[in-house]
This record gives sequence, structure tokens and C-alpha cells, in this order.
Amino acid sequence: MFRAECASGIAGAAGAAGAAGLAALAAGRVIVVIDDSGAPGAINLMVRADRVSARAMSFIVRHGCGLVTVALPAARCIELQLPEMIVTEDSWRHRTVVMAVTVDATEDTSTGISAFDRAITARRLADAAATPEDFRRPGHVLVERVPNALQDLRATESLHPAVIGLAACGLAGAGAAMVRCELVDDDGELAGLSTALDFAACHDLEVLAFSDVRARALALLVAA
Repeated sequence: MFRAECASGIAGAAGAAGAAGLAALAAGRVIVVIDDSGAPGAINLMVRADRVSARAMSFIVRHGCGLVTVALPAARCIELQLPEMIVTEDSWRHRTVVMAVTVDATEDTSTGISAFDRAITARRLADAAATPEDFRRPGHVLVERVPNALQDLRATESLHPAVIGLAACGLAGAGAAMVRCELVDDDGELAGLSTALDFAACHDLEVLAFSDVRARALALLVAA
């Protein structure tokens, strides 16, 4: 796992550990994703949305900040009629990741707030056959609209976790929707790197670094 490679710095996440993180993601397991640029609050629990179970969602809710989001390509949000909460000139001009309306799946859910219900909603958001009528608005799952993950990887130094999430999904062959929630420590504060690594080791989770995702994705773009 990642921790064994950390003695030589965060860059050690690349290579075998990065591949292990992507393999875990492909298998539908929860992983810890870290922003190794040192940005605050940049430790996320992530899992591919199309395979998230109620148990995995419960784990994320229990150990995360509570605000569970699903990152989707902006084009898919348009198809599902999931507009931005507030349209601003700045968000349109810079095409940043923005929050869309909250939703619950209309079928097989009750109030929408339970981990069971939120897992159903996340899986439905990831379903290519889903239609706008499959969701109630507002709901309990927050959607993040990602305009162009690959373009952001090329142009942006400080990367949004949703961008990294969708890029990681692409690298892992894990669909085009990612569940994420920021990890918190026992005091309710956003987790730092040391806490995140201890947490990952304690729960036997693979760790994936932003820099590794970006490098792998950009390498594929260059090779294409």
C-alpha cells in the first residue's frame, strides 16, 4: 500500500501503489484519494458510483464529513436536467466544477437520507439508461457538474477532487460517475495526510494521489 512508499515522499504514490488504487477502484472498493499539493481539506473517500453498495455508502457517511456528492460530466447533467444550483457569470466563464441540484432516486427509496437510499441514488445517477424522471428534486445526494476533466488536468495546477475522481474512473475503466466525501478525523476536523494514511492502513484501503492520476491521464492523452 501507499504508506510503505511514503518514506521517500508523496511522489512514491506513483507506480505500483497508484496501480493498486486504480485496481481497487475498478473492483468497486472504497479508496482514499489525497491531494499531494498540500491543499487543505483535500483527503477524500471515493468509490465508483455504479457499484457503490449500502455498506460502502454507510462507511463513507460514518467517516466522512457527511456531505456525499456524485461527480458527473456536465453533458450528462444536462441530459438528466440537473442544472447548477446558482448560475453565475464566473462559473460559466471559467467552466469550474459547480454544484448541481440535489436528487433522490424516485424508485426503491424512502426518505432518501439513509445510506441504503443514497447508494441507490448514486447508482441510478451512474446508469446510462437513467432519465430525468428517475429523480426527485431536491434530494439528499449532491451532484457535481464537471465540465471537462481532461481539459482541467491539462490546464489547472490546483485540481478539484471531482475532476480527479472522474479522471480516475476513466483510468480504471470504472464508468463515468464517482461518489466522494471528504474524510474527517475523530474530532470532526478535516483529516490531514498523516491521519489519512493511518486511516487507510487501519481499514486496509488503497491510497491514490492526485499527482498520479494526473500523470497517468496526461500520458494517455499524449500517446493518443
